[in-house]
This record gives sequence, C-alpha cells and structure tokens, in this order.
Amino acid sequence: MRIHRIHQQQARRLWQLCLRDGRLRDDLLRATVDRLTARRPRGFLPVLHCLRHRVELMQRLTTARIASADPLAGSLRQEVEQAVRLRFPAVTDVVYARDPALLAGIRVQTGYDVMDDSLLGRLNRLRQKLQP
Repeated sequence: MRIHRIHQQQARRLWQLCLRDGRLRDDLLRATVDRLTARRPRGFLPVLHCLRHRVELMQRLTTARIASADPLAGSLRQEVEQAVRLRFPAVTDVVYARDPALLAGIRVQTGYDVMDDSLLGRLNRLRQKLQP
C-alpha cells in the first residue's frame, strides 16, 4: 500500500484530535475511526494505516515490559516500577513477564530502549567482546 504525505498529514491531524493532555483517549480514537470508516472518503485506508501505526508506537512508548527469571516480590516490584517511571516519565502501564531464559536479573523494555541487567545479557555481552 502506497502512503502519500497527504495521508500522513491527515492521520496526524486525526491523531491530535484523539489526544487530551498528551494522552490518548480510547473513546475519541474509537469515535474517530468509526466516523472515518462510515464516511469512507478517498484514501481512508492509508490514513487508517498511519493512524494505527501511531497508536502502536504510542503503546510501545508508554508501556514498560519487565521480564525476570522468577516472579518479583511485591516490594521489589514496586522499587523496579518506581525506577522505571523515574527514568521514563511517559510510562503509564507496566507489564510483568516471567522469562526463565534470563537465568537471573531483570530486563526492562520501553519503546526502543532496553535495559538488560540479566545474567543472560551479561553472558551475551561477554561473548561479543571475546569474539574477534
């Protein structure tokens, strides 16, 4: 699907209509998409594609995924969550996952940023340094 600049501009305008105080409002997004699909103006599919891309990017940037080898205890969970929110103020949601492959430590991913303080991550970094 070819996406022209005009479609990106229209998607950006619609996106801005769905934001309140810098946060995405689901009800406004739903209403905007419903109106757009009901009217079906020329080129609405590329506009929807661009809008969906913006929503996915916003979700990636506002969600922190914290993986650990074992489930984190309540107090440790709160400390990690506070540290993540301090480092990334845009984070609104925190998702915890269990990944036994990490062996020990935690791995935090927010958007494109990854903080890996796991044993597996350390071993991988050591392997990269030792390879010629």
